[in-house]
Amino acid sequence: MKLGPKNIELFFVAVLAIITVVEFLLLSAGIISQQLILTLLNMTMLMVVAGEIIICILLLRIYDRIAIISERKRH
Repeated sequence: MKLGPKNIELFFVAVLAIITVVEFLLLSAGIISQQLILTLLNMTMLMVVAGEIIICILLLRIYDRIAIISERKRH
């Protein structure tokens, strides 16, 4: 499988979906165990990672657009 921007983007989208599921599970476990401060701290760290992944997805899309434009200019 070729490791291009589209395949990396799909990987990041899958990781983002997994992080979302983990956040909901973490929140429900924190509500049940009544340790909300620790739960919110962990969720904040996961949200930071998710934000970085979203930025990576956007940068990959920009990179792909620039590659398409530069390829058009060559021909």
